[in-house]
Amino acid sequence: MIDLSNKKSVANYFMKIGYEDNSIFDFDKSIFDFNYNWLYKMHMLTNTDDFKIWLFEIDELKTENMNMIAHRLHRRNPFDYNLLIFTDNNYKNTVFLHYHKDNDGKIKIRRLRIEKNRLTATDNRILTEIKIAGKDIIDDLDIAKIHKDAFDIERVTDKFFEEFKQQIENFSKNIHGLNSPEEKRNYTLLLISRLIFLYFVQKKGWLNGVQDYLYDRFLHCEETGKGYFEEILKPLFFECLNTPFEYNLLEHYERSQKAKKLYENYKPVIEDLEINEKFKGIPYLNGGLFEPHPQFEVNNSISIDNQPFKSLFENLLNKYNFTVREDLGYDLDIAVDPELLGRIFENLIIEEERSGTGSFYTPRNIINEMCKNTLKMYLLKKFPPDVADKIDYLISHLEDENLYSKHKKIIIDEINERTETRDCSIYKLSPNEAVKLLQELKKIKVCDPAVGSGAFILGMLHIVVELIRKVNVHSMGLLRFNLFDIKREIIHENLYGVDIQEGAIDIARLRLWLSLAVEYDAASVEDIKPLPNLAYKIIQGNSLFSSVDGINLDKEFDKLGFGQVSLFEEKTPLYSIIDQLILKRREFFNATVNKKEVEEDITKLERELFKTLVDENDSTLPSRKEFFSWKINFPEVFETNGFDIIIGNPPYGAEFNSNEKTYLKVQYPNVADYESSQYFYLKGLELLKEDGLISYITTNTFIFNVNAGNFRKEILATNVLDSLYDLTEVNVFKKAKVRTAIMYGVKNTSKNYEVKYYDFNSETEKFYYKNSKPVKELLKNDKKWLFMMRFTDKQEELIERIGLKCVPIQKYFDVSQGLIPYDKYRGHSVDIIKKRIWHAEYQKDETYKPELKGEDVKYYTVKWNGQTWISYGEWLAAPREPRFFNGPRVLVREIVNKSTGRLNAGYAEEEYYNTPSIINIVPKEKQKISLFYLLGLLNSKLFAIYNYGTSPKAKKGLFPKILVTDVRKLPIRLGEQSQQMIIENLVKKMIELLDENLGNTSEIENIQAEIDKLVFEIYDINEEDQKLLLSIIQ
Repeated sequence: MIDLSNKKSVANYFMKIGYEDNSIFDFDKSIFDFNYNWLYKMHMLTNTDDFKIWLFEIDELKTENMNMIAHRLHRRNPFDYNLLIFTDNNYKNTVFLHYHKDNDGKIKIRRLRIEKNRLTATDNRILTEIKIAGKDIIDDLDIAKIHKDAFDIERVTDKFFEEFKQQIENFSKNIHGLNSPEEKRNYTLLLISRLIFLYFVQKKGWLNGVQDYLYDRFLHCEETGKGYFEEILKPLFFECLNTPFEYNLLEHYERSQKAKKLYENYKPVIEDLEINEKFKGIPYLNGGLFEPHPQFEVNNSISIDNQPFKSLFENLLNKYNFTVREDLGYDLDIAVDPELLGRIFENLIIEEERSGTGSFYTPRNIINEMCKNTLKMYLLKKFPPDVADKIDYLISHLEDENLYSKHKKIIIDEINERTETRDCSIYKLSPNEAVKLLQELKKIKVCDPAVGSGAFILGMLHIVVELIRKVNVHSMGLLRFNLFDIKREIIHENLYGVDIQEGAIDIARLRLWLSLAVEYDAASVEDIKPLPNLAYKIIQGNSLFSSVDGINLDKEFDKLGFGQVSLFEEKTPLYSIIDQLILKRREFFNATVNKKEVEEDITKLERELFKTLVDENDSTLPSRKEFFSWKINFPEVFETNGFDIIIGNPPYGAEFNSNEKTYLKVQYPNVADYESSQYFYLKGLELLKEDGLISYITTNTFIFNVNAGNFRKEILATNVLDSLYDLTEVNVFKKAKVRTAIMYGVKNTSKNYEVKYYDFNSETEKFYYKNSKPVKELLKNDKKWLFMMRFTDKQEELIERIGLKCVPIQKYFDVSQGLIPYDKYRGHSVDIIKKRIWHAEYQKDETYKPELKGEDVKYYTVKWNGQTWISYGEWLAAPREPRFFNGPRVLVREIVNKSTGRLNAGYAEEEYYNTPSIINIVPKEKQKISLFYLLGLLNSKLFAIYNYGTSPKAKKGLFPKILVTDVRKLPIRLGEQSQQMIIENLVKKMIELLDENLGNTSEIENIQAEIDKLVFEIYDINEEDQKLLLSIIQ
């Protein structure tokens, strides 16, 4: 048990786990100029050169005060490592604060909050992991690393995911009254999502004035033998949280006796549970989360015994801290926060459907940067250059504490990480400029058309709120303002989302509600404001299809001139309906007691609009859930011609049925292979107003895929592709084997501009500007898009020069793909393919031959795995000629070395067979070029550079490749006979060393260096040009 009840017990704990006993109690805080009224005392608990542990006694554990201490300590000595411990004056609540400087140069803060000195399992684990006794500690850097690892929030959230998944499986088996496993699982997710939401709410003390209300009532049911689901949860959900009452009249509102028992004459079971008398009672939260679900809770009789709830509380919810803070990523509590709900959705709710919907969760740091960059691009166009520079600086340094310091270090060269001290007070906005910025922010309309769990709209909400806060503080002189009202207005006026999955919509709305709840400080339970209704802000629908029975509803709107009527023209009946619809939608956002009536009015108006568009009678109208139309569902947006920003992570590789494919082919003829991410980009452009911005993180195949040529041309013709951020080298999505890029576009048909290209440095984890290309050149050279972006003009010229005075390999050698064993289009049944009937682990008969795997082709050598056999004959789908599998030949593995870019080419003579993962090269008749000379060329740095610079697949993220068509075109230059002989002998020596494992690493590297040098000479590449080319693959 860890005792945190006083300064000596805290110090003793650290001595016990190995830290030096050299504490200084009552340290003179004036030495550090910490002369704050709220800081009572500070103590140094341990000091080992550059690592110190500090204990601060403060009046209230305010985040801004604790962060201020951390930042000031860091500025005082950036090379010190500190663990800071904050406690209130009576040692009742404690915060452990760890900070470190990350690769981006910013301070990352992680806080572990322990309330009432009741440690969760997570708290105990972290405070145990910072133990140094018995560990191999060389210096303070080792201690700092131990602390950084212990306070890693990703480890906490990953563990929560796994335990959450186990609880879902356990809980769903204990639901009675539902038939199918799918129904049980979906209801389990709904129920547990509600409980997790309430875990956040009870942290505010809003459930009868206590912070452990849910578990306490469970213990009450265990003691009294009552069912927790029937006795507590159902009346709590449906009769309290979902039942409106007039402001400040909770005690007079009619609730059932079972509901009133939840808070009247309340006696907690948990000892020492504090009750805030002002919050006794259960508030009305509104919003819809606690309305009876029509599928599960209206006509079904569901029952759940107490055991699954016991497991849920004790094996999951009570093991973790919960925080209602949802921050920008650089400043976090080590706890389950609302953002985690999004991760739960992306990782669990759609786990089974992911392959069909193409949905993956985007990491928080990517979301943060995309939101900042997009907002910056939008705002900078609205202001003259001098003001735009100030806004650019403000958004770029939004998380900095000393934002307008007169002596501030700022990065002036990101590639070389050069900084410069400048007077940044010149970037402060004047009050007039600040007012204009706030006015522009109020007008912006932002939408994520594949909103998922709401990550991007939440990211935009946080960025805009922080921007407003900084402007109010620094330019307007306002130190106090109502963040609840600011967030509520942003959600109401600025944010929209659509998703095809109901579960996604539920979580996105829930996260917005939690983001509001964190900011509201109610005076009493009656004072808690109901949450807004988001049913018309975050909508379930298929973003790509605004059609019913083949009629495109949005295009019908366009025919009627929607959004194009002047203020001075007489409006048609259609516009009268739209005006009423917009007013009703605004009314619904805040509706409580009259919510149902307003919703019915909206449905009626939508049906009138639908009838006007398609000329149908009432009996044939689809229900509201059966159709989606951007212009019916968001009339206030398209009344002004569309959104200002479309942002998100559109699904890729989603599946479509035959009718959907037919529709998409007509609407978007330039998209090949029915790639959903490309459809979403073109749809996004349609949804934008002129000069609106689109910002997507998506699969990077559109950059280099040969079949995507028409799509590339269309996006250049229909919008300004401002910039591409290449993430090929980064595995952004942990659960997806796809590499990505971020694209920023502007809806504008200008043709006189350059597309900026940014690459990613994996070591610094930063983007850096690499190149720009005129759009006219990209349109002319469509198939070379990627290479033009990736390389400078000089590098392009050198790569082209490699191919001069050469002949392709296929002039001297026959090049073939490996055999194809199975193919349903060549008569093979599903059973044959599934059972792999022509494969075996031993030689069944004389038709069975050794089969190579891709990894059997090594550097210069080929070594069969000894395990795989294949029956070779005409029964195979594409057996290829036997000569490709016998005799002297070169084999090239399709996947190239990711770290060096080198090809994997090996020499073979034995009879081995292989599939297309290996490319086969055999000499043509009567040609005299040595296979060993060819092997030296293929494994050289020059060929690695050439492949990287010419093949679309050479930068394919996880699995960069060389295709058989690429191999056939590789340029062969013969050079002098003496040069050929030297390379041939070096290659033979290399094979001998590698075959027998005779050579050490340095000997092999020296031989390869000689080969590389000779190949550069043969191709007339001088040393200066070599450096320029080598930088491509380094």
